[in-house]
Amino acid sequence: MSQSNTRDSSTATYECHECRNRVEAAGFPGPCPECEGPMRNIAVPRE
Repeated sequence: MSQSNTRDSSTATYECHECRNRVEAAGFPGPCPECEGPMRNIAVPRE
């Protein structure tokens, strides 16, 4: 059997501004679980 690596469309990937840790969550995850730094949704473009 093959296993697909598709991501659930109801989740988003968030990345920590400080340590670059990434987590997938259905809603805003709050502070980074690794360093307590601020998280951002990487799907939202930044300028």
